[in-house]
Amino acid sequence: MSGAEIPVIAAVVGAGASAYGTFSQVQAGNAQKDSLQSTRESNLLASKEQAEAYEFESRQYERRGKAIRTAAAQDEAKRYDDLESSLETISAIRSGRGVDLDSPTGRAISDSVSAKALTDIRTSKSNYALEATSGDLASALAARKAAFTTYAGQMGYDAGEASIRAADAGINAAIAGGIGRIAGLGLDYARGPRMRP
Repeated sequence: MSGAEIPVIAAVVGAGASAYGTFSQVQAGNAQKDSLQSTRESNLLASKEQAEAYEFESRQYERRGKAIRTAAAQDEAKRYDDLESSLETISAIRSGRGVDLDSPTGRAISDSVSAKALTDIRTSKSNYALEATSGDLASALAARKAAFTTYAGQMGYDAGEASIRAADAGINAAIAGGIGRIAGLGLDYARGPRMRP
C-alpha cells in the first residue's frame, strides 16, 4: 500500500461512518415522527369520543327537562281537577243540607280551599320549573364541554402536525448534514483525494 492510498482509505471509511451516522439520525427521526403521528391520531380520536359522550349527556338532560315540563303540566292539571272536585263536593254537601251556597261561611270555606290549592299549585310549578331549569343548565354545560373538547382535540391535532413537520425538518437537516460531511471529507472523484493545508 502506497502512502497516497491511506488518505483515500481513511476518507472512504470516514464517509461510511458519516453515512451510517446520518442513517441512524434519519431512523431515529422517522421513529419520532411515527410516534408523533400515532399520538396525534389517538388524541384526536379520544377527544372526539369524549365530545360524543358530552353530546349524549346533553341530549339526556334535554330529554329529562322535557319530561319534567310534561310532568309539571300533568301535575298542574290534576291539581286543578282535584280543586274543582273538592269545590263541587263542598257545594254538594252544603246543598244536601239545605245551606245557602253564597253564605259568607260557604264562600269562606270555598275561598280557603281554593287559596290552599292555588298555593300548592304555585309551589309545585316552582319546584318543577327549578328542576327543569337545572336540567337545561346541565344540558348547556355538557354541550359546551363537547364543543370545547372538540376544539381542544383539533388544537392538539394541529400541534401534533407542527411537531411532525419539525421532525421532518430534523430528518432533512440530518440528511443535508450527512451529505455535507461526506462532501467535506475532501473526496473529489474526478481528481482524487485533496490534501488539506
